[in-house]
Amino acid sequence: MALQHNGDLYACDHFVYPAYKLGNILNTHEGNLAFSGKQQEFAYAKSQSLPNYCKSCEFLNLCFGECPKNWFITAPTQEAGLNYLCEGLKIFYRTALQDLSMLQQRLGQRL
Repeated sequence: MALQHNGDLYACDHFVYPAYKLGNILNTHEGNLAFSGKQQEFAYAKSQSLPNYCKSCEFLNLCFGECPKNWFITAPTQEAGLNYLCEGLKIFYRTALQDLSMLQQRLGQRL
């Protein structure tokens, strides 16, 4: 979310537009705005509009489609709206997951 100097709170720092204004923290507690129906709609709309290519990705539970502002390339399935960072994120997640058990062991944690 993005909080402006005048107390206006927006759904996201990349969507500071009137349509995404949740309210003003001078009038409404920020917790109520953060968990408002309008904020929930914003969050769920993202998952609803992902290309099927993303919905079937093994890393969806890690990136959740990332930020919609980056959805401007075509997926290999010819669907519009793929995140232009997708391939790099896949490389990162693949590497991070390979090292996860070693990192947990070094940190003394268990799954």
